[in-house]
This record gives sequence, structure tokens and C-alpha cells, in this order.
Amino acid sequence: MKKILRPLFSVILFIAVAFFAIRIFEQAQPAFSPSAENDPQEYVYVSEGTVILDNELPEEEILKQLEKAIAEKAEHICIRDHERFEWHDLLSLDYSSFWLKEFGTVRYPDSRIEGDEKDSEITFYEMTYYDLSDEEIAAMKAEIDESVNEILAQIPEDAGLWQKIKTVHDLLCQKTGYDRTLTLPHCQNAYGALVSGKAVCSGYAAAFRILMEKLGVDSPIIVSEDHAWNYIDANTYENYIDVTWDDMDRTEDNDADVILYDFFGLTKEEVESVDIHTILDGGIAEEREESLADPETFNYFRHEGLFLEEYSREELVSVLRRQLDSGKELLSVRMTEEGFEKLRSLEDEELSRIVYDAGFRGRFRFWYNDDLHILNILPGYGEQ
Repeated sequence: MKKILRPLFSVILFIAVAFFAIRIFEQAQPAFSPSAENDPQEYVYVSEGTVILDNELPEEEILKQLEKAIAEKAEHICIRDHERFEWHDLLSLDYSSFWLKEFGTVRYPDSRIEGDEKDSEITFYEMTYYDLSDEEIAAMKAEIDESVNEILAQIPEDAGLWQKIKTVHDLLCQKTGYDRTLTLPHCQNAYGALVSGKAVCSGYAAAFRILMEKLGVDSPIIVSEDHAWNYIDANTYENYIDVTWDDMDRTEDNDADVILYDFFGLTKEEVESVDIHTILDGGIAEEREESLADPETFNYFRHEGLFLEEYSREELVSVLRRQLDSGKELLSVRMTEEGFEKLRSLEDEELSRIVYDAGFRGRFRFWYNDDLHILNILPGYGEQ
């Protein structure tokens, strides 16, 4: 009897182990993987629940499909023959997709989903979301709306477009601080900038885009390898604004908390002259070639009469005095490259005399932006 039971027990044990091994293997399978079948075509396995975007629709409709899939917290999304969506594309969707935590991509060239009649490049997205209920997401959206409305309410009623954009720029700088830990929840999206008050560059850019959209201004997020800022679709060649780099936060090493304008209204050539601002392909990478009718001056320094075509001590004193008289907290001037070189060659003692002649008495801090040829002076801080 024992001789019969032992082989039977071994068979049962083998079947049980095999069954559980198969179950574990099935559970470990990714949502998408090449088929193991010896097919003439390479089919790609698509798990149940994967959202397949229609690549034959206009781009605007594809983005709406993507937005809907993320709103429904789809974990797996795929599309055929389409440029890969990047983080800034998802930040440009409704409420900057703040409930999306991260995502990964896998691409299969020359492949097919079962039922396809021809090969295509198939891109799969695996999405990870914050652990938020629908009610919590709705409440957080309401918080963003409230913050946006508070900012827009502070824009003067008679403000022109430039003044509206500057007001939003200033209030966003005041409301948000840079997350130097790079780890806070939502620091990469608009919720971090507008509600939590802490964000990195992508959070600043996403918040600025939302605010501009409310003003009827298209302001896509522009990216380099390591940074994000905004483009302003307006009647100007000075289209780029980097709110992050204009926000001078107070830190242990810096007791000043002021707003800069170094990166307010730059041309493509100007913005790309600055470190980590080389625009990636796929963004608005080309300077406008069409001839604009009476283009507006958007650069802060040119708009405010703080740009000098050449170095002149008399004009420099006048520009600084005018800012002091108007109560400016930060004194700034920008020059041509040739004029800036002369300014840069001044001894500190001579610069102190210039500030004195402009009407300021006391200590001040100053620094140069060598890329954009700017001098910034902060009265009341530092050693003279």
C-alpha cells in the first residue's frame, strides 16, 4: 500500500507545485510584453483594462483621451506610432495631473497588438498614482481653484497684458518657495506651487501655465535636460519666462527674499545662453520666423527703461536713482555686452560711489548675471 501511495503523493505534490508556479508567473507578468508564440508577426500582450489611445485622431483629441485616462487613474496606457509623452506633457493636462506620482514607458518598434493589420511602434505607459480617493482629489482641485482665484483677484482691473503677466509672476514668486529637498509630495506639479507653497521648477511652470490659461494666454511648459520654464504666446519675440530662477528665496546663506526679473521676457537666443536652458526638441525650439506686426516689448528691463545701450556713469546713476525714488526693493540694470564689460571692470569702491550718488546711504549687496549682462543691487544687505 505504501508503495502505491508514495508515487501518488509525489504526483499530487508535483501538480500542486506546478499550479502555484504558473499562478506566480502569471501574476509577475507585466501589463505588456512580447508574445511567446512563434508568430510571423511580433504581437504585444496587452492586459485587461489597458487604455489604448487612438493615434489617428488630431493631437488635441489624443491629449483629451490621455487626460481622461489619467483622470480615471488608468494604470496602463498605450498608443501606436506617436511621440513619447514626457512629464511636461502630463503637467499640461487638467490641474497638471497632480494625483499622478510617476510613470514609466516601454517601447516596442515594428510590433502589433493582436488584431492590427500592420506593424507600428507601440508605446506603453505604466502609471503610478498618489493614494488619493476621488473625494480627496476633488477637494485638492478646489484648493487649486481657490489659490488661482486669489492671485487673479489681485491683478489691477485696468492692467494690460504685460502688467497682468508680471503680477502673476510676482505673486507666484511670493507664494511659492523652492523645495530644496526635491522630495516633498506634489513638488513637481501645480498643487505644490499653488497650495503647499513648495515646488521645483516643473511645479512653478505648471502653476504659471494654469494662471496664464485663466488669462487667455497660451503658456506651454518648455524643458531642457534638467529644467522647466514657460513660453508666452504673445505678440513679441521676448517669449520666455522662468519664474523659478526669478524667485530668490530666503535661506540660511541668504537672508534676502526678493523677486528678480533676470528671466522675464527673454528671446530664445537669450534664454539658451544661460546654463541648463538649452531647449529640447519637441518644445518650442525655433525662434519665430514670421514677421510680427508691431511686436511688443516684454523684456522687463527694456519695458521699464532699465536697459542701457552703452555704459554711461551718468545714465547708470539716473537709472538707479529712479528705482530708489519709486521705492523699489531691488535695483537692477541691464546693458549690452560691450557696456556690461565696462561696468564689470569697475572697482567695488567706484560702484559704491555710484550707488551713493544715486541717493542710497548704507550697506548693500550686489551681484552680476554675466550671461544676461545684468547688475542687481540689494540695498540694506551685506557689506559695502
